[in-house]
Parts: sequence; structure tokens; C-alpha cells
Amino acid sequence: LTFSMVVLYLNGLSPTQNPCPSGYVSWYKNCYKLVEEPKTWEAAQVACEQEGGNLASVDMSYDQAFVAGAILQGKADAWIGLRRKVLVDSSSYTWTDGWPVFFTHWGPGEPSNHKAEGCVILADYKHTPVCPKHNALY
Repeated sequence: LTFSMVVLYLNGLSPTQNPCPSGYVSWYKNCYKLVEEPKTWEAAQVACEQEGGNLASVDMSYDQAFVAGAILQGKADAWIGLRRKVLVDSSSYTWTDGWPVFFTHWGPGEPSNHKAEGCVILADYKHTPVCPKHNALY
């Protein structure tokens, strides 16, 4: 399977300015970037932090549509910044940027806690990567 990671870079510039660094795409005062380099969820989050961001928070349906359509463009699935708060509790999730979890659009039967997965990907089809061990592009 091929995976990708989406980097979210936040800033407060006016939407009329080009607020994003080269290689990023602007969307509602946020900057997104698809990085195609294999990483685990944890390593992908660290790489995002090193660029001043986090794995993407997808907190509205239009954000999900934007990330899936404009960023991924059908290329691959992507790590996003949603993760179980406690790896043994399959019912409580949190965003890496601290934003409250209002929107989820789980696939059928998810979250399933299959193979102790605790991270979330944006996917078009069923599969069950295990966050700490699975390498994905980012």
C-alpha cells in the first residue's frame, strides 16, 4: 500500500496575501503540503513539527473534501493528525494541534482498534495500518 502525509502549517496572514511557503497550498488561512517520503505516524508528526506545523486537522466536511481532492488528488492515503488520546481507549480521540474533535467521518466499522491501531488516515478504501510500525509516505 502507498501512503502519504499531509503537513498542516498554520499562520495568521490575510487570505488576500499568499501566506504559504513554496510547496504549500493555501486553504482558509492554513497551508497544506503533501510530502511523499515513507514515515511512521509518529515520525511524520515530528517532521511536521520541525516545519512549524502538525499533521492536518480535518475538522469539517469541506476540509476533508479539500485535503482529499486538492492535496491527495487520488495519489494515496494520508496520515492526518487525529489519534486516540490513550492508546488503550478506542473511544477517545484528539487532534495533534489541540483542536476539539467535532467532525469525524469514519469508514464503516471504524474505529475498530484492529491490531491496536491508534492513528487515523484519510483513505478511499479499506485497510488497517498500525501506526507505530507502519511506514507511510508523508
